[in-house]
Amino acid sequence: MLRLVNETRGAHGLHTVRLNHNLSREAWRHSIAMGRRFVLFHTSNLWDLVRPYDARTWGENIAYADTLRRVAGFVGSPLVAM
Repeated sequence: MLRLVNETRGAHGLHTVRLNHNLSREAWRHSIAMGRRFVLFHTSNLWDLVRPYDARTWGENIAYADTLRRVAGFVGSPLVAM
C-alpha cells in the first residue's frame, strides 16, 4: 500500500512518505478495535494519538476490502495527493 501511495504522490510531483513503525502499531490496535465492533470508524482526536510519535506528516484512511487492489482504489482521492 505504501508503494502505491508513493507512486501516486510521485506522479503529482510530491515527496514520498515513510512508514512510522511505532505509530503503525497504534494503527493496528485501532484496526483490531474496528474488527471487534464490526464497524469502520475514525479516531476521535488523531492529533493526541500521533503527537508522541514525532510524525511530521500524517493522516488517517480506513477501508475494507478482500484484496489490496480493491482497497488501493482510494489513491484517486485528492487527499492522497496532498
